[in-house]
Amino acid sequence: DPSKATEEQNKQMLEEGMKIRERQLNLEKTYAQRMQEVITTRQLMSLRKAEDDFKEMLIKRIKEQQQQLQELQNQRQRNGENMRQRKN
Repeated sequence: DPSKATEEQNKQMLEEGMKIRERQLNLEKTYAQRMQEVITTRQLMSLRKAEDDFKEMLIKRIKEQQQQLQELQNQRQRNGENMRQRKN
C-alpha cells in the first residue's frame, strides 16, 4: 500500500516497476525479431492479436467464474439463514 510506505520505499517500488516493464519490452523486441525470421510481419501482427484476444477471453471467463462462485456462496448463505429461521 503506497499510503503506508515511506517515500524511499515508494521510490524503490516505482523504480522496480520500471525495470520490470523495461525487461518485458526487451523480451518482446527479441521475440518479435526472432519470429520475423520465420513468419511475415503480417503473421506476427495476427499472432499478437490472437494472443490479446485469448487473454481477454481468459479474463472474461475468470470474472464469470468468480461471479458464479460468489452467487453460489450467497445462495448457500441465504439457505443457511433460512434453515436457522425455520428451526426457531
